[in-house]
Amino acid sequence: MDNWNPEKGAAYTHLLTGRRSKALEPMIDSISHELIDRIEDKGECKFPSEFGLPLPLTVIASQTGH
Repeated sequence: MDNWNPEKGAAYTHLLTGRRSKALEPMIDSISHELIDRIEDKGECKFPSEFGLPLPLTVIASQTGH
């Protein structure tokens, strides 16, 4: 992470406050259940690509307007 800029990163710290995280629980639960349902339908899982990355990326994208 040679190009990490702490000043730019600080602009996003408000997204992860405790109260805000608590408010995101229903959405995170919903996304998790959807991903798990897909995995159950297949009967197998490649965790990083099918759950480990999609969950946080979907949550982050929703909070940044994407």
